[in-house]
Amino acid sequence: MSKSEALAHLTVMERTYNIKIKNKEEVAEAIAEKALETGVEPIHICTAINTWLAQRISQGEVEENEEIEIPREMIENIRVKE
Repeated sequence: MSKSEALAHLTVMERTYNIKIKNKEEVAEAIAEKALETGVEPIHICTAINTWLAQRISQGEVEENEEIEIPREMIENIRVKE
């Protein structure tokens, strides 16, 4: 997955949850790098991010129209089954 494809997935998340991802460019780059390093399908990384966002929203940690930052460490720490 290219960075532009990762950006598209992140944009969908922003629109779905009505939020703004402050570090969207950096996260997209990290997704592309992680996918290349591990050989994992990038959609799995995006799904992990989406799940993380959904949990934070359902727990009231993130509200509509909020600007959030996705920790790069979260992406780096996603484990891939070999």
